[in-house]
Amino acid sequence: MKSVNKYLRLAAALSTAFAASSTLADSVAINNVKFYGEGLEPKTSLNVLIKDGIIHEISDQALSGDTVIDGQGKVLTSGFIAVNNQLGLTEVSAVKKTADFHEDKADFAFDPSLAFNFQSSLIPFSRKGGISHAVVTGSSKGAFKGRAFTVDLSADAGSQVETDAALYFTLGGKNKGSRAKDLQDLRSKLEAAKKPAAKEGKGKPVKDDIKVLKRLLAGEFPLLARADRPADILQLLKLKKDFGFSLVLAGAAGALDVAEQLKAEKVVVIVEPMRNLPEGFDSLHQRLDTAAKLHKAGLEVILAERDTHNIQQLRFHVGNAVAHGLPHDVAVRAVTETPARVFDLGKGYLAEGSKDVVLWSGDPFELSSRVLRLWIDGEEKSTRSRQDLLRERYQQKSDRAAAYTKPSF
Repeated sequence: MKSVNKYLRLAAALSTAFAASSTLADSVAINNVKFYGEGLEPKTSLNVLIKDGIIHEISDQALSGDTVIDGQGKVLTSGFIAVNNQLGLTEVSAVKKTADFHEDKADFAFDPSLAFNFQSSLIPFSRKGGISHAVVTGSSKGAFKGRAFTVDLSADAGSQVETDAALYFTLGGKNKGSRAKDLQDLRSKLEAAKKPAAKEGKGKPVKDDIKVLKRLLAGEFPLLARADRPADILQLLKLKKDFGFSLVLAGAAGALDVAEQLKAEKVVVIVEPMRNLPEGFDSLHQRLDTAAKLHKAGLEVILAERDTHNIQQLRFHVGNAVAHGLPHDVAVRAVTETPARVFDLGKGYLAEGSKDVVLWSGDPFELSSRVLRLWIDGEEKSTRSRQDLLRERYQQKSDRAAAYTKPSF
């Protein structure tokens, strides 16, 4: 019980620290900064005034504010967007009762956003990587994973942004059964959704997952489909052509083999830059330069880190994609403008009126750089996390027993 009470006290202190905004002044002028605006080609020596958490003015002339920052060597970007993770739906991997993203018998009607925990300790930890928004997905035993949703990382009660960002479907090898059945089931559901809805009081009621699929066919959001094998990707493209929905492809280990077909259908591809070893027979073609080669083939890419507990490392993985040939400005677009447009999260680039802004000490994809200041939805947020509190606890001098004040390693 004592250990539980200690945990609760730590959680309470953490909650207080997260709730406190780090706003130090009404206005912040950042002069001579490297700036990623529309088009995401960096502009150097620009001057930016942030007032009440919103970009108020962008100028070639030096600006003044309550706080003035010399931006030389610093970089200003829109907040990064982490896609295809379980942020806010899991806390401790080894404790199943803290995981709300998985539902064995989920269909497309499954809405994991109902379990989103805006006080998750992983949220401020993710902000250390300049992450301002996330596209969160659920899971299930089957191919139908439910509805993806978007959140901002403000850690406020109102931080949920959009409950329907996409429908999540996975296609691949199975320990039991055939992927062919999953494709047949998806086609059947799409055919049912394509039929006109029965008039009120007549016929059978429309199932909840079919109602959601009708919205997919109406163009309200894309199908986020995870597939690696080129043959599976082509099957998804056939469904896209037959039913006319928008498709976003994740995983995509074999996407290079069908790049022309993906380009023709204007499919955006989500790439995990550090995924370079085969996890099975479906993903034999994984390589570190996949993002660069897909871009060279004319496709739009989004870069992602799926490990929910390490989303803050997304920027380092993006740096590896740059090291393997992806142009730097395209890499910035792949974690800002492209996911923002695909999942309806605003502009994804900086302009007057922008509310999601990150000031970096240097190139955000360099290991030595760090977030200096971060604004989400017009409010400055701290990157102080549970890890910081634990470090301070173990470093402070205390009369308590060493077992309390010192780690065991």
